[in-house]
Amino acid sequence: TLALQRIEIYKGGNAMQFGSTTLGGSINMIQKTGHSHSGHQLRFEMGSDDTFRGYMQSGKIFKDGSDMFMSLTGTTSDGFREHADQKNIKFNTNVGIKLSSQAETRFYFSANQIDLELPGSVTQNQALTDPESARANAKSDDQRRDIISYRLSNKTTVDLGDGHKMDVGAFLFYKDLFHPIIAVVGVIDQ
Repeated sequence: TLALQRIEIYKGGNAMQFGSTTLGGSINMIQKTGHSHSGHQLRFEMGSDDTFRGYMQSGKIFKDGSDMFMSLTGTTSDGFREHADQKNIKFNTNVGIKLSSQAETRFYFSANQIDLELPGSVTQNQALTDPESARANAKSDDQRRDIISYRLSNKTTVDLGDGHKMDVGAFLFYKDLFHPIIAVVGVIDQ
């Protein structure tokens, strides 16, 4: 969410502008751009359970009116419970190009590596007497959820005049999921 400029929530039929399958509503996450967040930012956070997060972002506007924004986040945490470690690296970038006074295009790229250990559920008694414990087979089976993903997308906006705009977009997405939850369904490896 650090790479987001804002989040828009459209309830019910108000989401129809995003397509006919959004009748129940939609959430539109708007990324930062070089125009909205030019300059640089470094941020470091730390918390309990050896939790650390580093974040850097950079935005730039070029002389021809195009812009670029990029961000990199790294997180590591030992987790409150046993077998709850996590390590994440997330990269986001986008480049906007002014094609004419009525048209612009923006390319987006994101890459994520997410490694999560899963402690599993425990009984109420276990939670009250030993809240840091993990379910025994979660540790022995090394239950986890590891994801590597890449997304490349484009959105081109054309100003049709009289307050009307047309957006055209496309994306490519690759996801590698390794999710061993042996006691429940086995190993999910996509």
